[in-house]
Amino acid sequence: MPWLGLWKGSLMRTRREKVLRGLCASPGIAVGEVYMVDRENPSVAAKSIDNDKIDSEIEKFHRAITEAKAELTELKTKVSEDLGDGHAMFLDAQLLVLDDVAVIKDTENKIRKERRNAESVFYDTVHRAIKRLSSVGDSYLRERSADLEDVSRRVLCHLDRSCVLSFALPEKEVVVVADNLSPSDTAKLHGHQVLGFATQHGGTTSHAAIMARALEIPAVVGLTHELKDIQDGDRMIVDGNRGIVIVNPKEPTLRNYEQDKKRYERFCERLMLLKDQPATTFDGRSVELSGNIEMPGEVTTAIARGAKGIGLYRTEFLFLATEKPPSEEEQYAAYATVAERVYPESVIIRTLDIGGDKITENISEPNPFMGWRAIRISLSEIEFFKQQLRAILRASVKENVKIMFPMISMIEELRQARSILEETKVELRKRGIPFHDKIEVGIMVETPAAALSATHLAKECDFFSIGSNDLTQYTIAVDRTNERVAYLYEPLHPAVLKLIKMTIDAGHDNDIWVGVCGEMAGDPLAVPVLIGLDVDELSTSPIVLLETKKIIRGIHSDEARAMAEKVMLLNSPEEIRSYLREQLERKFPDLAKVLFDDGED
Repeated sequence: MPWLGLWKGSLMRTRREKVLRGLCASPGIAVGEVYMVDRENPSVAAKSIDNDKIDSEIEKFHRAITEAKAELTELKTKVSEDLGDGHAMFLDAQLLVLDDVAVIKDTENKIRKERRNAESVFYDTVHRAIKRLSSVGDSYLRERSADLEDVSRRVLCHLDRSCVLSFALPEKEVVVVADNLSPSDTAKLHGHQVLGFATQHGGTTSHAAIMARALEIPAVVGLTHELKDIQDGDRMIVDGNRGIVIVNPKEPTLRNYEQDKKRYERFCERLMLLKDQPATTFDGRSVELSGNIEMPGEVTTAIARGAKGIGLYRTEFLFLATEKPPSEEEQYAAYATVAERVYPESVIIRTLDIGGDKITENISEPNPFMGWRAIRISLSEIEFFKQQLRAILRASVKENVKIMFPMISMIEELRQARSILEETKVELRKRGIPFHDKIEVGIMVETPAAALSATHLAKECDFFSIGSNDLTQYTIAVDRTNERVAYLYEPLHPAVLKLIKMTIDAGHDNDIWVGVCGEMAGDPLAVPVLIGLDVDELSTSPIVLLETKKIIRGIHSDEARAMAEKVMLLNSPEEIRSYLREQLERKFPDLAKVLFDDGED
């Protein structure tokens, strides 16, 4: 029969082993049967409504908001009960949108004025905020747009009852495969027999990825291959350590991964033993190890993985998630929550670090990355700046809050920012509002100008925190979000390392401490070099804190200095990376096996 041959050929093609590459979203190894989640986005069409239907349309909109809030509140309660309050607080971002008076009023007014259906108006309103977030240079903030997409979908599905909001999971062990998973989708995986998941879209700092790590579900996102060839029932390996998905693996591959899985589980058990150990080198030199966060709920994860305080609290999401900038009270509530949760350890709060096009629609710049942004906005919009400073100062009453100014490129900017801070202190004193008068003030060193001027800047601040992500981009003149040139982005470039060394030396010569808060602080190849350059603090993503601590505790200061000296003599990023990988494999073979596939490419 001709069809039998076709069926056999199709079956053979389906079962052929295929390796797909993506991004490591949540560590671990899962092996199981594929369950495909195929869900279309809500269809939103603009429709005219009659004058006599406007009030009922607005009533329908308010009902949808109320129902969405009730669902999110219920989900938040469940996640809090199962995983703790900290892991549920990402849902506050979505509830914040539903409580945003500006969003509600803007939608109401446009329904009346334009006589347009609620679905279309609400979609446009929320997607303006999504567009703002999606175009931000910071990958952490860009991925917060998924939260707005999630809440938008929820409200739209209540407005249009034909929309399917969620998906059902089978009562058996599966690996979920989807185009994308929303943060609330991922939260619902808890309690089901989901071994792991893989998605074509999504990023490593999205709340879906953060939730996967909290649930300890291996996950790979951003797959470079389309999912159309994957079917329900296929066998799949999800390798969250290396960002690899293997469809229909052969028996030898399965056996190898079974060994990898056991080895990784033993590795994780040993890592967790380090949680409460100090971040000190083999010879006893202490390195402050902190976590980077952008929302109060992430403090719990950072502390659970051994962070000693928060070395970078990004405040931008408060300003980008809603139509209207947060009030002083809303900012104070967020900052005070973090300060309370980390006490007696400290939190460094970075003032607003976004482009002007994100806070007003009247700004359009050909190159916002080099334009009116960060401290430049704050120094131009003084009352706007003072409002944030007041909120930070008010949250500092327990004396564990520090302020950090971003994108300082000249000493006049630092002086002006400090002058405005002093004015704000005077105003609070007159009103009898308590704050920490001797609050530490530092700057992010993220421009070559700041690194080259570090000796002068160090005399007028209390600490430096090197923002290695932007310092790398500005030094090499490369936008890592641009796929055509992203390959040039290399934090281990000799020029970047020289600027980092210059900054650390200048800080120490002027008796101030120096930290690194970019991704480099958690890069296992870079950590020994930074220790060798005598950095005082490393602040990184909570997911890599324990691995970073392992490297700190396993290396001698003299050995790290020798590695740094060697690296400073090398001429290319390739030479530097090759040398450091060789040293990591020699010094930390178990970590290298997890990262580098048994030490081989």
